[in-house]
Amino acid sequence: MTVFCLICFGQFLGYNPFGLYPEGLTYYDANSAYRYQYLGTVGNVGLVAALLAVAAPVFFLSFLRLKGKSRYLLLFPFGCVLAVTLLSQVAAAYLAVFGGLLLLIPLAAVKTKRKKYLAWILILILLFAGLALIFCCDLGSGTLHELHLLLHGQWDDDFGTGRFFLWRNVLTLIPERPLFGGGPDTLGQRMTVDFQRYDSENGVLYRAAIDTAHNEYLNILVNEGVFALIAYVAALVVFLVLFIRKNRDDDILAICGSAVFCYAIQAFFGMRMCLTAPFFWLCWALAVAAWRKQKVCGKEPRRPN
Repeated sequence: MTVFCLICFGQFLGYNPFGLYPEGLTYYDANSAYRYQYLGTVGNVGLVAALLAVAAPVFFLSFLRLKGKSRYLLLFPFGCVLAVTLLSQVAAAYLAVFGGLLLLIPLAAVKTKRKKYLAWILILILLFAGLALIFCCDLGSGTLHELHLLLHGQWDDDFGTGRFFLWRNVLTLIPERPLFGGGPDTLGQRMTVDFQRYDSENGVLYRAAIDTAHNEYLNILVNEGVFALIAYVAALVVFLVLFIRKNRDDDILAICGSAVFCYAIQAFFGMRMCLTAPFFWLCWALAVAAWRKQKVCGKEPRRPN
């Protein structure tokens, strides 16, 4: 992750080592001089957000839960991940990383009930204060502007970089085949509308086919159906309940389970692909294995090397 973040920092500074941007342009020219955003060695920033959502909580919980001075070395990659999250300017990454880490403080970072209660009270105060500020103040553009309008009962298809448009059109397909969906990865064949965006500065109309819902849960529903979604969400909910209740007793469960937790938040706005999804599945498997081993063998809480 340190190497990955250093590459990202170079791209933020205007370098283009992998030719991801047109000649003479940078990462920050995306969506104005050219379509889409690409970053690091992953490419699509939506997938980068998924990677950051897995990495940040692993470093965060490892630093807090492990022992020994060597754990302080984790602060460097953790700081790099937070910096890339901030500089990437991706709303889904902000929510999954910063929002997820904030929630993990009472869920997994602190162990005593008193500290948990105090953390929840502080989080609720910050949440209500933030929503009140956004409700009263309009920044004029960006995600906070869109949230301001939503709080006032206004919405537009362009919100969430077009996700409202995507979700609305995907939802119309679900009643056609609700039980078993249209088949794995068939959304692109069933969707009859294109995503369009007009660049008034350059006078160009961009059109793109829709082949993913940009919401993993909605994507499962439209492609594999309601039974698949129920099975997946049930497994995820059961695990997260286990994680919340049992992470105090096992540091591996706390560290790997926190990655699953933050990824699950990001999944509401992202898409699953082989570039980043294996990190999520590995963390989930390691967390479950840690819990099962402790339960079956009756071992004391373990600390990874």
